[in-house]
Amino acid sequence: ILIYYTGFDLIDPLITILFAVVILFSSGKIILHTLRILMEGTPEHIDFTEVKKSLTALTGVKRVKDLHIWSISPKQVALSAHLVVTDKKALGSAEKLLQKRFQIHHTTIQIDI
Repeated sequence: ILIYYTGFDLIDPLITILFAVVILFSSGKIILHTLRILMEGTPEHIDFTEVKKSLTALTGVKRVKDLHIWSISPKQVALSAHLVVTDKKALGSAEKLLQKRFQIHHTTIQIDI
């Protein structure tokens, strides 16, 4: 309608560029969040250092090695770790800690005594 009444032919590509910019800005967060999941990055709401400190502080845990935390989906977080322990009960304590404090329910924990 604008082209018909004004004769300004460049209005079509200008409006197209404007819509593209609006869509890019409005979907930017979703794109970044999706990239974090695809690249298996640590979720923003999980503090990697705090998880490691908390696991190390558990009774019977001497050392935490090969700790990896990533998103499976926007609401599901996974963790894998290798714990050097003095007591096998530390495995249960670690799983409970991860579930209650950090809401990480999908864990693979290997222990060495």
